[in-house]
This record gives sequence, structure tokens and C-alpha cells, in this order.
Amino acid sequence: MATILDIADALVDELNVATFSPPYDRPLGAVRSYATRYSPEQLERLRVTVLPAGYAPELSARGAASGDFQVAVAVQRRTDWTEENQRHGQLDELVNLCEEIVGFCLGLEGLAGGASCTACEVSFPYDTDLLRDDGTFTGVLIATFKAQVEVRP
Repeated sequence: MATILDIADALVDELNVATFSPPYDRPLGAVRSYATRYSPEQLERLRVTVLPAGYAPELSARGAASGDFQVAVAVQRRTDWTEENQRHGQLDELVNLCEEIVGFCLGLEGLAGGASCTACEVSFPYDTDLLRDDGTFTGVLIATFKAQVEVRP
């Protein structure tokens, strides 16, 4: 049986040992948090934040239950993009990383006591104002994990 916090922590651990394409072919340094606020200076390097996002339990026969646990993964980094120069290199690398993380999540099974990823969606750039104002890219992935949950009488 799993909880949303178990799944989020396990996802952090898995992301931090995974290998992705260059320039993100080293540990991502993912952390679990409840917020994604970083200063512009902190965003000079890649930030990957895993956040518990939602939970929908469902009762099945004989008092057993399963649930869909949603975990958000925020991928953030300040880039050299501006509306004037339209440099897409760093943005393209970040979009590719988001796509790789989606594929990675979809391959996860048996996480935190049996949770398996059943769906994953991504939005980028998630905050167009932040991109326009200071070049900060934010991609947000929502991974849905299915797991058995405890039912208390």
C-alpha cells in the first residue's frame, strides 16, 4: 500500500538516479516540496521539484480500494531567451527533458509499495509571463500513479 507522500519521495529517488540526454545527463537534483518559488539566481541552474498534487480513491469489491495518486514534477531554469532574440536552444533542451521525464515516469512500476504510473501529461511553458519577463522556463508534468490503498473500518 502506498501514500501520495511515499510515491512523491520514491519518484524523487528514481529521478535522481536516472540518466537523461545531455546536457541533463547527470543527476537532476530533484527535491520534494510544496512550492516551486525560486529566486532568479537559484534558477541559473536546473531545478526539478516533485509535489504531491492530488488523490482520488475508489472502493472496489470486498472492501479493497485503489487510488489514483497525482504527482506534479516542475522543471524550471532561467534561460537566455527573450522575445527579441527568440533563442530556442535552451528552451528546446528543457522541452526535450520534460518529454524524457514523461517517458521515464510511464515506465515506472512497483514504486513505493506497488504504485505504477498509468498516465502522464505535460504543459510547457507553464508560466508564459515568467518566460517573457525574465527568460525562466517552467514545464509541469502531472504523473498519475495507481496503487492499492488502506481502507479503515
